[in-house]
Amino acid sequence: MIDFIKKQSFWPEDDISFWDMRDPRILKAPRDASAVAITASACFELYEFTQDEEYLSFVNDIMTTLSSEK
Repeated sequence: MIDFIKKQSFWPEDDISFWDMRDPRILKAPRDASAVAITASACFELYEFTQDEEYLSFVNDIMTTLSSEK
């Protein structure tokens, strides 16, 4: 799942997804913090089931960005 998300052609470095990943004006498209928060929640649940550290790392990256003052 993480590979699919992060391999999107315009996935932002700060992990806050664009509102529409197929928007032709992607670099100026609005961001969607609520969608990435839901993604973090799903990844945390997957981590609890699998103990795969990649999920937890992705969650931590997202939560760091969401809790920043940006």
